[in-house]
Amino acid sequence: MSRPGAYETYVTFLALKNHFTTASYDYFKYHGKLNTKKETFLKRKDRFFYQKLSRKVSRNELLPHIVSNILAGKKWIREFTDDESVETRVRYQKVEESLTYTFENEVDNLFTVSGPREAFRSVDGQLPPVMIEFISGRLSIQTLVILNSMVKFTSNLDKQLEDDYIWSQYSMLVDKYQPFLHFDTKKFQSIFREKIKDFT
Repeated sequence: MSRPGAYETYVTFLALKNHFTTASYDYFKYHGKLNTKKETFLKRKDRFFYQKLSRKVSRNELLPHIVSNILAGKKWIREFTDDESVETRVRYQKVEESLTYTFENEVDNLFTVSGPREAFRSVDGQLPPVMIEFISGRLSIQTLVILNSMVKFTSNLDKQLEDDYIWSQYSMLVDKYQPFLHFDTKKFQSIFREKIKDFT
């Protein structure tokens, strides 16, 4: 099993953190590269944690490990090195492996709560039901991104809630995560149409 080195782990972590927390940096546009030097990394007091993480994951696991834990709200490198961080990655990968099942069930739950027409609407400046379900943990980021690819609800909410800082953070999260998720667009559009028929 190929493992990343500590410096590779550091660069990947920093690039992904910048991708999700800043509007200007795009992990894909810049191919995960940053203007960093190994000499600078070797002087960091926290380099032990990058060494620890590099021994905990394979090279193939590094990106989903960091992404899944960033999505879980973790910020500091030490939070990415414990057993809980591994459990977070495993749960994340299980959702991606059963994406169709997850999407169908979560859309069923969403439409049971609000109905297809109301699910994506903001009323009186409040977040719509789809976002309430996401924030509550009943709807995954994967389902949220797939739904947005079809309904484009974030574009409407960006206009309606343009002065809402909390919404702006969620909007950026959806936008930033989207390129990490790979799915069959036609397949999920078909599922979505059937779900709308079931609930109307």
